[in-house]
Formats: sequence, structure tokens, C-alpha cells
Amino acid sequence: MRAATRIRIGSGVILLVALALLVVVAGGFLELRSTVETNDRIARSLNGMFELSMLTTDFVINLEPRAERQWRQKYAALEGDLESVLAEESDPRRAEELLGNYRRVGEMFDRLVEARDEAAAGVVDEAVSQEYRERLAAQILIEMQQAVTKLVALGDETSQRVLATMLGILVASSAVAGVGIIAVFGNAVATERDVVRRLVDLRTAAVRLGSGDLSYRTGIESGSDEVAELAHAFDEMADEIERAHVMLSQEIGQRKEAETELVAYRDDLERLVEERTIELEHANLGLQAATEAKDRFLAAMSHELRTPLNSIIGFTDIMLRGMAGELTEEQAKQLAMVNASGKHLLVLINDMLDLSRIEAGADRVELEPVDPVALVRGCVDTVRPMALEKRLALDVHDGDGVPERIETDPAKVKQILLNLLSNAVKFTDTGTITVRIDVRDDEWIEIQVEDTGIGIPASAHEQIFDSFYQGPDPRLAKSPGTGLGLAISRRLAEMLGGTLTAGANPAGGAVFTLVLPVG
Repeated sequence: MRAATRIRIGSGVILLVALALLVVVAGGFLELRSTVETNDRIARSLNGMFELSMLTTDFVINLEPRAERQWRQKYAALEGDLESVLAEESDPRRAEELLGNYRRVGEMFDRLVEARDEAAAGVVDEAVSQEYRERLAAQILIEMQQAVTKLVALGDETSQRVLATMLGILVASSAVAGVGIIAVFGNAVATERDVVRRLVDLRTAAVRLGSGDLSYRTGIESGSDEVAELAHAFDEMADEIERAHVMLSQEIGQRKEAETELVAYRDDLERLVEERTIELEHANLGLQAATEAKDRFLAAMSHELRTPLNSIIGFTDIMLRGMAGELTEEQAKQLAMVNASGKHLLVLINDMLDLSRIEAGADRVELEPVDPVALVRGCVDTVRPMALEKRLALDVHDGDGVPERIETDPAKVKQILLNLLSNAVKFTDTGTITVRIDVRDDEWIEIQVEDTGIGIPASAHEQIFDSFYQGPDPRLAKSPGTGLGLAISRRLAEMLGGTLTAGANPAGGAVFTLVLPVG
């Protein structure tokens, strides 16, 4: 028999035994409950009889309407209890006798009341009426005594039924439980013989196989149950493991040979890596030396280049203003070209020096409390003459909730904003330049510079921040500027802990967004 079938049979037997016990106990409980309820009604009827006898005595002595009313109320209530008790009585004759006793009690009480009323009306002599009432009361008590005797006998029979019911429940439960125990025990013995012992053999085989004894097998004969199938599968697995072990031994020998070759190759590779590392270290030292030389050159040439350029720009300004004498038209034109070239060269040198300081880490951020709105408006006022010269509208919009103070480096923020505003004026011929200040997530200040100029292609939104990159300007053969302003601005924004990005203005043109931390 298969283990699953045996388990199902055992579970079914246990379930049937449990159901049988439940039926026996439930049926016995219902019978016991009904018998106990009957016994309770009998007890209430007996108590009612005793109370009715006392009320009878009370009425005979006092002859009051109160006593009569109480007697009749108790009589009516007791009648309902007796009818419910006698409805379950198996002996009709005894039930009829008990009801006869009870009805005669009621009839004699009516005659007792009539005798009282006749004596009160003077129809019958009081002494005669008194004797007659006493005889009626005695007969009432005798009838009630007979009814009580019958009720006591009925209660004894009910108690015997309670005991019999309890005994029946005990016997039936014991019989059902015994059958269940025998069935479960037999199933357990068969399971131990056919399943547990064979599983122990299978476990022993698994331990022996795991310890390295690849030739050990379970020794369990094939059969139709799950354990036999499992043992057969285990033996087949052991055969496969043994064959695989032989093949693995052969592969291990081959792998050892390959590992020997790999060790030799690794040693050679380590030597090559060490040689290459030495070469890279030498190259790195040379690169560091070149970087230091560049920094020294820029630092030394800063003064040497700016001083003559400032002189050239200053003297040409003086000559162009006529302070050194009148100039011909051609001389003024040539001096203006020299002046413009000097200024352009000075801007290029300043941008290169700024970028060099930032990349070398020589530029430092100096934080201080700053009013962001005042700072932005100050930059806008600086650029406003350039916008008015080109007849461009220059607007500033303050958002709600912008803090009055932020911690930042005002000089670097001003340098970024002036560069963005100058570019906006430079690349916009008509329209409006709008500066917006807003707060983002209560932790960031967002400053946007929008223009309605020539715009920036979407493919160049990141490229324009590269050093020396100049976006195409369809108005000119060559774009003005050095191509370093936006690169410097982005690096300054990153130094301040923020970001600088470019995008397209939905109204046409470009929009640059500077995001700075509040503090």
C-alpha cells in the first residue's frame, strides 16, 4: 500500500471516530438537557404545590380577598408548569390522575370561597360555615398531598433517566474511542514497518554516500509505494554520482595541468603589469610637472599680460577721445580696432586665468549672508544699459517665499549672473529678457534667465558648457566671445553646491537655470 493511501486511510479513520464521538456526545447531551429541563419543571411544580398549600391555609385563616387573589394567581401559574411536565409523561393514566387531583383542588377552593361568601351574607350560620370550610381545606390539602406524591415519583423516574443517559454516553464514547485507537494503532504499526524502517535504511545509504562510499546502495527492493520509488531513484542517483566521480577524477588531472600553465601565465602577466605601472607612474609625474609648469606660467604671465594690455586699452581710449590730438577718420578706425582687440584679448586672458584657478583648486568659496533678491536686481541694473542700448525689455519677477538671506559667495554668484545676462543681451535682438527668482522645496533658490533670442539647439544644451565651445550664431560668420564664460559659470555653480543647466524657452530663445542651496 502506498504511503499516501495509508495516511489518507488513517486520517479518514480518525475523522470518522471524531464524528462518531461528536454524534454520540451531541445526542446524549441533547437527551440529557431535555431530561434535566423536565426535572427542573417538576421541581418548580413541587415548590408551587407547597406555596399553594400555604396560601390555602392563609385564606382559610384570614378569608381576605388578597389571599384569594394570590391563591388563584399561583394556581394558574402552577397549572402551566404541570401541563408542560405531563406533556412528556409516558404514562397517560398517571398524568390524568395528577391533573384530576389538581382540578379537584381548584373546584374545592371555589366551594370554599362560596362558603365564605354565604356565611358573610348570612345565608348559612357562621359556625356551620366554619366547620364546612375546615373540611374543604383538609380535602384540598389531601388532594395536593396526593399530587405531590405523584410529582415526586415522576422526579425520581426523571433522575433515573439522567443517570441512564450519562451511562449510555460513557459506554458509547468508550466503544467508539476504542475502535479508533485500535485502527490508529494498527495503521501506525504498518507505517512503522513499511515506511519508517525503510526511510531509516534510505537515510543510512545517504550518509554512507555522503561520507565517500560511492558503492553503497539502499538494498530496498522495488515496489509500488513511494519509499520504494524513492529508494530506486536514490540508487540510480548513486550510480550517476559514481560515474561522474570517475569522470571528475580525470578532469581534475587535466585541470591541474591547466592550472600549472595558468600560474606561469599569471606570473608573466604580473611582470607585465608591474612594468606598465612603472611607465604610468613616470607619465603621471611628467603630467604633474607639466600642470605645475602651466600654473606657474599663468601666474607669472597674469601680470605680464594684463599690464601692457591695460596700457594699450587705456592709451587707445585716450587717443580715441581726442585727448592726444585730433585723429583722422582712418586713424580713429584703426585705433578702435586695436582697442576692441585689446579688450577681447583681456577678456580671454581673464577667463583663462579664472578657469585655470578653478581647475587647480586655487579658487576658494567665501560664504556670507546674502539677500538673493537684492543681489539679482543689482546684476540686472548693471546690465540694463546694454539692454536699453538694444531696446530690449529687462524684467525681474520675485516668487513667493524667497528667503531674505542665504549663505553663499556673492562675488561668484554675481559673476555667474552677469555672464548669463550679458549672453542674453548679446544673443537677443528683439523682445524681452526675464529673470525669475523662486524657491524650490524650501532648501534651494532657483534663478532663471530667459531670453527671446536665437536660442540653442537641443543637441547643444550640454555641449555649450565645454571650454572654448561657441554655439552657432546665424547672424555672424564667427560667434563672438571666448567660449569660456559658460564653462566657468558651471564650475562656479558646482563650487557653490548648486547646478547650472540650459534649456529652450517655450516662447522662443534660451533659458538658463541656476540652482543654489539656501545655506
